Amino acid sequence: MAAVEVTTPDEARRLGFPGSPTFQVGRQDLFPVDASPALTCRVYQRGDGRSSPLPDAEDLAARLRAALLRPWDLPHWVDPRKPGRTT
Repeated sequence: MAAVEVTTPDEARRLGFPGSPTFQVGRQDLFPVDASPALTCRVYQRGDGRSSPLPDAEDLAARLRAALLRPWDLPHWVDPRKPGRTT
């Protein structure tokens, strides 16, 4: 897992950063939002309707499993059976 520190509004715009914390797999947001890039805190809606600075642990785990279940759908995935090729 790589952590990227976004420290300026220009970086946020360049990266399309919707706020912190953001959880991504293959540069795809696990909790996509329709928000302008910014240096702000994100708010996640929990299963019980409450707002929180973090998603439910179970929801995050389920989204991670779903994203990693089909690695060939991730950008820059390299098929290990075909050295040097991407799908």
